[in-house]
Amino acid sequence: MARVVSEWRDAEARTRGVFREINEQIRKLDDMFDQDGREETFVCECGNGACTKKLTPSPAEYEAVRAHARRFLIARDHENPEIECVVDQTRHYAVVETFVGDASRIAEETDPRVPSGSR
Repeated sequence: MARVVSEWRDAEARTRGVFREINEQIRKLDDMFDQDGREETFVCECGNGACTKKLTPSPAEYEAVRAHARRFLIARDHENPEIECVVDQTRHYAVVETFVGDASRIAEETDPRVPSGSR
C-alpha cells in the first residue's frame, strides 16, 4: 500500500512540474511578443492533471514564486496537505511549498530555472 501512495504522490509532483513548465513557456512567449501591460494568465500548478483554473498574478508575484524551486502557484483550496503547505495566498490564488521528501526532490529536479548541471 505504501508503494501505491508513493507512486501517487510522485505522479502528482510530476504533474506540478509540467504545469510549472507550461507557465514558464507562457512567460517566455509574453516576453518574446513584448506584451508589456497585458495581464498574463497562467495555469494552476496543482497536482490535478484535469484542473483548468486560470490565475493572473502580477509579474512580481509570479517571479516571487519562481524564486523557490519547491513553490507552486495554485488556485485557492487546491493544495494537498499530504505533500505541501500554503505559504502565501491572495483572494485569487495561493502559493504552496512542498515538504521535504520525494515531492520536494521532484519539484527541484523539474525546476526549469535551475540548470540541469547544477542539480
